[in-house]
Amino acid sequence: SGIVMFMSNKIYEPLVRYGLDDIWEPELAYAWESSDDLMTWTFHIYENATWHDGEPITTEDILFSYDVFTERHPSGQIFKNAVASVSAPDDYTFVMEFDEVDISWRPNMPLVSIVPKHIFDVSTDILDNDATRNPYVGSGAFKFVEWKAGEYVRMIRNDDYYQDALPYLDEIYFIFAPDSLTNAAMFENGDIDFIAYGTPLEELARWRENPIAGQYPGIYSGLKASVASFMLMNSPEYSKYTSQAKFRQAMAYSWDYDRIIRDQTFGIGVRQHTLFPATGPNSWSYNTEAKQYNYDPDKANALLDELGYAWDSNHEWRLDPDTGEPVTLRTNTGTTMQPRTEIIVDNMEDVGIKSEVRQYTGQASASVIFNDYNYDYYTWGGAFTGPDVSHIEEYMGTAYIAKGAMWANGGIYSDPEVDALFKSAVQTTDQGERKDIYWEIQEIWGEDIPWIPMYSTGRASPHNQEFKGEFFPMNVSMHQDPLKHIWWVYGEVPDVTTTAPAAPVIVLPDTDDLEEQVGALEDAVNQ
Repeated sequence: SGIVMFMSNKIYEPLVRYGLDDIWEPELAYAWESSDDLMTWTFHIYENATWHDGEPITTEDILFSYDVFTERHPSGQIFKNAVASVSAPDDYTFVMEFDEVDISWRPNMPLVSIVPKHIFDVSTDILDNDATRNPYVGSGAFKFVEWKAGEYVRMIRNDDYYQDALPYLDEIYFIFAPDSLTNAAMFENGDIDFIAYGTPLEELARWRENPIAGQYPGIYSGLKASVASFMLMNSPEYSKYTSQAKFRQAMAYSWDYDRIIRDQTFGIGVRQHTLFPATGPNSWSYNTEAKQYNYDPDKANALLDELGYAWDSNHEWRLDPDTGEPVTLRTNTGTTMQPRTEIIVDNMEDVGIKSEVRQYTGQASASVIFNDYNYDYYTWGGAFTGPDVSHIEEYMGTAYIAKGAMWANGGIYSDPEVDALFKSAVQTTDQGERKDIYWEIQEIWGEDIPWIPMYSTGRASPHNQEFKGEFFPMNVSMHQDPLKHIWWVYGEVPDVTTTAPAAPVIVLPDTDDLEEQVGALEDAVNQ
C-alpha cells in the first residue's frame, strides 16, 4: 500500500505535504491559517490549478475527497473523531471546524489526496471505477501514461501544471522489483536511479563503508524513524497465549536484541524499548524511565513457570496444561524480515516455546493479520512514529480496532485509560504537558507490553548523483516525495516562478510562548 501511495502522490495531490523537516508545505493549498482558539482552520486553494483533463479544481473536489477519505481510509477515523464539520464558503476556500482543541488530525492531513469529483462521483463504486486502476485524470506534476503489471508504471511531465516551470523531469518510470535485494542490485548496476523504498540495511551498511561511484546512499538517520517491532495478539478470542500479559513479558525477556540489531540492521539500528522514538526531533516523547525488557532467559523461564507451562520429560518444550501439547505460536515472515524472525524463533525455543513460521508476502500477509487475526505474533517492518507522535494511537487505540483495516490496531489492544490519555495529549499544544501524558502511557505499556519494540532505523534514499534536488525517503505518510523538484544535471534548469495569489504562507511554531509566536510572525512578515 505504501508503494501505491508513493506513486499516486505524483498524480493526486493533497492540500499540504511534509517537507524533510516535517513541517507542512504548500501543495494544492497555497496558504492556511487557524483561529486564535484553534477551533477553525481555513485553507486557500490555488485558483489556477486544473485536472489533467482541463477541468478546474475546486472545493467541490476537496469536500468529495474528504468524505471518501474519512469513510474508506484507515486513518479516516482520526478525522471523524476530531473534526466537527467541514465546509466550502466559495470554490477556493476550505474550512474545518472543531468543538474542542484536537491536533491529532494534523499529521494525517497530507494523506488526504484530492481526487476529481466529476470522475469518481458516478454510479460506479469508486473501487470499481476504471479511473482507480487507470488514473489518467489527476492534478499532480506528472500524468499517468501506462501501467504494465509486475514491471513498471510510466508517467510524463504535466505541461499545464499550476506551479510554473515545475516539474523539471520529462518522464519517470517506477520499476517493480520482486524484492529489496533486486532493488539494490539494479541500483548498483545503474539500472535504476533512485530507491524510494526497500533498501536492504546490509547494502546500506556496505555502501556507507565503500561508496558507489556516481551513487549516493543517503541515510536520514532518526529524522524519519520507524520502530521495528513485533505486534502481539492481545485478544483471548484469537490467541490463548499472547493475550496474557505475563506471557508477553516472558517473550520480551527471551529475545537477544543485540544479536537482532547486529544481524538484521548491520549496526544501523538503535535499540528501542517503546513505540515512541528514541531518536530524532520527537525523542522528547520517549520515556527513558519506563520498564525495559532486555535479553534475560532466566526471567522468561520464571514467568513461564509461574503461568504453569511446565517442561516435557525431555526438557525440550513447554506443554499446554489443558492439551498436553507443546505451546506453539503462529507467526508470519518475509524475505527481508527473515533474519530477525529466525533469531527470535531460536530464542523462544531456548525457553521451550515453539513457533509455526508461515511464509507470506505483501497483501496475503496483511490479510492474515488484519482481516483474519490468524496469528500470535507478527513482525512489523516499521511502525512510523511521526511527524507527530499522536500517530502512534492508530496502532494501539480502541477506536482503531476494525477488522480489515490495514496497518491499524491489528493486535486488538484496548485499555480505556490509555485511550483517555491519547485523547488528552492532542488537546494541548504544550510539549511539556504532552510529554508527561505520553510518558504515562509508556509506564502502562511497560507492564502490558502489547507490542515488543526492538530497534529504530532512519529512512534511506539512495540516488544517482546525476540527479539533484529533494530526494525524500519514504517517511511517516509513506508518499510525501512528489519528485517535482528533482532535475538531471545534464538538462536545462528553468527558473521557478509559482503563479500564486499574494497571500503568504505563515506557519507559527507549536508553542504557547507568545513571544516566540510573535517573533516568528515578524520574521515571516519581514521575508
